[in-house]
Amino acid sequence: MLTYHGLVERKSDPHLERNFHTIDQFRAHLEILRSYDVIPPEAVLDAGGGGGKVRVAITFDDGYKNNEIAAGLLDQYGYPWGLYPSTGLIGSDRTIWTVEVALLLLHGRLRTIEVAENRFELGSRPEREAAFRSVRTWLKSLGAPERRTAMDQIYLQFEPGEVQRLLDQFPSFGILDWEELEALSTGRCAVGSHGVSHELLHDQQTQSQIESETRRSRVEIQRRLGCACAAYVYPNGDHSARARLATAEAGYLLAFTTEDGVVDGSTDPYSIPRLTARGVDKDFARSLLLGRSMGF
Repeated sequence: MLTYHGLVERKSDPHLERNFHTIDQFRAHLEILRSYDVIPPEAVLDAGGGGGKVRVAITFDDGYKNNEIAAGLLDQYGYPWGLYPSTGLIGSDRTIWTVEVALLLLHGRLRTIEVAENRFELGSRPEREAAFRSVRTWLKSLGAPERRTAMDQIYLQFEPGEVQRLLDQFPSFGILDWEELEALSTGRCAVGSHGVSHELLHDQQTQSQIESETRRSRVEIQRRLGCACAAYVYPNGDHSARARLATAEAGYLLAFTTEDGVVDGSTDPYSIPRLTARGVDKDFARSLLLGRSMGF
């Protein structure tokens, strides 16, 4: 299984857009995949098929508007794929909270910021990147209420409208609306869930938060799109035992992680690994060879 997030013509900030691929890179990947059997993500545990070819599934996380570019290219090649948005952001003027932190700390109009009684200098790009890494790691360790409180304290240190100003500067992080998502779901795209608010489902989350993220997002997608919503993608890949149980109880048939690995007969359907799709052609081909060598 291959993990993507978004596509851009070119990267205006390679660190900020580190999870994105250029359109040319993605097109090159699709050419390489002609030698493989590209299957729907929901079929990764199905036995047989492929005619001796290695089987590959394509997934896109988060639900960015630029996934429409990916849809056009995938249609040209006739490849099925999966798209996994966070429902609470669909159609909003905001984006994934981890991206908002990155935008503010890497490009926001502040010279210093205080977070959790720590003061971070933002005078130079290396200082900004160091602050971003530290703050992001800390925020990811928190439960949802604590994380939201901490984010509010960060937002208050910037001028009102700073997030929107930065999203206008970096439009690649805009999120699909429901009409756009519905149009994609009628084609080769299977829509699954990435939670409601992109909360990480680790052991610091309460049981009610985990159940809310998994259950509410699936109900909303089914109601809006009329699709099965068979798969859940864990934000950041975090999947505690409680999270795996919650995805099963919410009715998902599969759940995907961010752990590198390939699928075989022993794979837990609620802990399915995915390979990061490396941007450079030779690195992408090398990751696919890993799958071939392991028999996927």
